[in-house]
Amino acid sequence: MATGGWGGAAGAWSNPKTSTPEHEDEDDSPHVQNGVAPSATTGYAGAYANPQYNGPPPAAATAFTTPSTSVDVNREALLDKREAELRAKEAELRALEQQLKDTGVVLKKKNWPICYPLVHHDIPGDIPENSRRVVREIYFCWWGLVTCMLWNFFCASTMLGTNNTNRVASWFLSIFFAVLGIPLSFWGWYLSIYDAAAQDSTFGYVKFFLCFAINCLWCIWCAVGPQLGAASWSFAGWLTAFPGFGESTFIGTVYIVGAAIWSVLSVYTLWCMKDAYLFFRGKGGVEQAKQEAALAAFRAGMQNQQQQGSQRV
Repeated sequence: MATGGWGGAAGAWSNPKTSTPEHEDEDDSPHVQNGVAPSATTGYAGAYANPQYNGPPPAAATAFTTPSTSVDVNREALLDKREAELRAKEAELRALEQQLKDTGVVLKKKNWPICYPLVHHDIPGDIPENSRRVVREIYFCWWGLVTCMLWNFFCASTMLGTNNTNRVASWFLSIFFAVLGIPLSFWGWYLSIYDAAAQDSTFGYVKFFLCFAINCLWCIWCAVGPQLGAASWSFAGWLTAFPGFGESTFIGTVYIVGAAIWSVLSVYTLWCMKDAYLFFRGKGGVEQAKQEAALAAFRAGMQNQQQQGSQRV
């Protein structure tokens, strides 16, 4: 009886068509294909391993494989698209660069000052050989102005330790003169002669002489150093240096040094003005400037006549 019982049980498991109340609808289960059911231990792997399993892949396996495959495909497509865009931009930049070279336009990279480049500055590369000497002289003159402006500020700062009435106002004015004067001088007269020499522009030279003449007067004024109200100690000149000894020997000394360097700069500025004018005149710039001025006056007169004639009509 025991053997028959075990045999009956084995026969029930071995025959998938056995009709029992518990397994009456076993053939209708979606997990049973061709009479083979996956075991509890092997799961769906057993269904794939069974050569008699011909049904579709389980839903769980599809859920784990399909999204990752689609993500990889989308990522590759996105990378290909970006690579194509970069190649198109690179080709466009090369075509633009070649077009600029063909037209003679050269893009100049900003390289001055080194700490924070604002402009392109390259005297050996931009300035013709016969004009480099004059441009370098004006460049040294600008650095001399920067030195004097900073020394001016130092002199005014030494007055803050005294009980002088105008010490604070003079200190702020020295900062104002330095912050305003240094960039204005660079863009006003130095870049004027730099561009004029690089492009051989007569108008640029005329602009330089007008701005540089103002700079010459400013340097002479600072060297004299008149004491005027709130700005009494903002100029390190001779008229300020001698009263400075009344405050202290140190203050008088620093103001004497300031007056000396302002005086040297004034003389050097006048010499640069003369040398630049002789260079400009020697290359025929004066005659060319007169011709351009006469031509501009003639054009203005013709325009006025045309306007008057149109108004009469």
